[in-house]
Amino acid sequence: MIKNERQYKATKAAAARFERALEELRNRDLGAEGIHPRIARARIEGAESQLEDLRRELCEYESLKEGTFPLDELERVKDIPNLLIKARIAQQLTQKQLASRTGLYEQQIQKYEATNYDSASFARIQLVADALCMSSDENMKPTV
Repeated sequence: MIKNERQYKATKAAAARFERALEELRNRDLGAEGIHPRIARARIEGAESQLEDLRRELCEYESLKEGTFPLDELERVKDIPNLLIKARIAQQLTQKQLASRTGLYEQQIQKYEATNYDSASFARIQLVADALCMSSDENMKPTV
């Protein structure tokens, strides 16, 4: 999951590199002497799969930035970190802005998101959820 603009830009650049590499593989490997057709096809399919994963992540982040991504209902407690990150992005908040809302340092929000809130106490998770205007009911859906 892409969690911030820096990761978005890096993923976008990686996708562009994969597109170029995939084109080279198609031009070079298919029908190339010394490369078995199954090996060539497997290499191409592997690159296509990785490119599709990158495109899916980019699409999700872009949808969140537009505010059009439907925030899923919480199914498991382990889904809370991604839900908080998605809510922040969908509300067009930077990590710095969320930090300001919570009274935490930007670096703390960055750390929480980078580690999927592994080191955050329940009180801190609730603080972030409240700052994102999320209810504390069993689904933790956005209330705005």
